[in-house]
Amino acid sequence: MRSSTIRNFTSTSGFTVTCFSDWLNWYRMTLSSCLQVPSRFVVEQNFISKGSVHNYLFRASTAVTKFESSTVNWPDPAERKLTAGRMNDKYGFVNCVGVTDGTLFPLASKPSSHGEDYYSRKASYSVNALITCDDVARVRDIVVGWPGSVHDNRVWTNSRLAMRPKTTSNTTN
Repeated sequence: MRSSTIRNFTSTSGFTVTCFSDWLNWYRMTLSSCLQVPSRFVVEQNFISKGSVHNYLFRASTAVTKFESSTVNWPDPAERKLTAGRMNDKYGFVNCVGVTDGTLFPLASKPSSHGEDYYSRKASYSVNALITCDDVARVRDIVVGWPGSVHDNRVWTNSRLAMRPKTTSNTTN
């Protein structure tokens, strides 16, 4: 990323932050995407082109994807044994190496293809995600992409972790 333009930002309490405008824009685009703010609002508020918005979002998603395999991974047998011991000591769960729960990531609008499938029990359009964490809250497995109308149990039943719990080595589903 270019970092030629430097901007100073001062808060109401007088705290000044100096940052490169491209990093600031990248942060804004990523935040806007997470909050599902339409890109036209980002363009209008930040005086940057719609193409730049798409570039920043692409860069952010590429970075997340690049680091997923090194940060989200299933523990090896030795690490599973240690985790299971801690889970037993802390919570009384025998032979447990993680806890799994489902969540919904809301979409800004109804998808054009099979949109009704994405209408969730929470009366909005969303994508379902199933996340497994260990005892220290490290994400060990994640399944994202099922429509919001799909129950967590169906996502779990079709996940690699449920089908092959002892051999799961990555999160690609």
